[in-house]
Amino acid sequence: MKKKIFGIISLLTIMIFVGCAKKGDIPREFSTAKPGCKSQTANFKGKSIQSTVCIKKILFKPSHYLAKIGDKIIFSGNDYTKVVFDSKYENSSVSGGCNATVKLSTSGNKTIAFSKLPDELVKACKIKELANGQSSSFMKDENCDKVFYKAVAPLLGTVYPTEASRQCIIKIEDSEVYNQSFPL
Repeated sequence: MKKKIFGIISLLTIMIFVGCAKKGDIPREFSTAKPGCKSQTANFKGKSIQSTVCIKKILFKPSHYLAKIGDKIIFSGNDYTKVVFDSKYENSSVSGGCNATVKLSTSGNKTIAFSKLPDELVKACKIKELANGQSSSFMKDENCDKVFYKAVAPLLGTVYPTEASRQCIIKIEDSEVYNQSFPL
């Protein structure tokens, strides 16, 4: 009897340390991750659904991502390439992804003047001019990516791109069900 109880206790202990989780729980890898997990509840076709995105930033390595709608994982991977959600949820198409929000700064960590930015970069990245003449932060989405490196390359040394946050959006059939920012 003692061996049986010891065996059960050992099995439970192993399950706890390995991180066995019930369906719907966040995997152990993300339980203490930074910037962490955020959930949002939205209505879709008259039903309340919860979407969750988790990001685990790892210094000098690609960040790990997990995106779920309800219990269904729609993305699990890293940002070595673009984080794009392209899946199905209850026979409906899921789209979206996570993009970096970038700030262009000078050596004194001051935002660069709007007038010093190339027009091509301003248009593609939808950079706005702030009241003080500085440039706004912007989302480095697919359109911005097409011109970003080519436009910023001549400015490097005087301008430093800095990732300020990650903006994650999930859409089901063009209905936005999740939109959260993860400050870094």
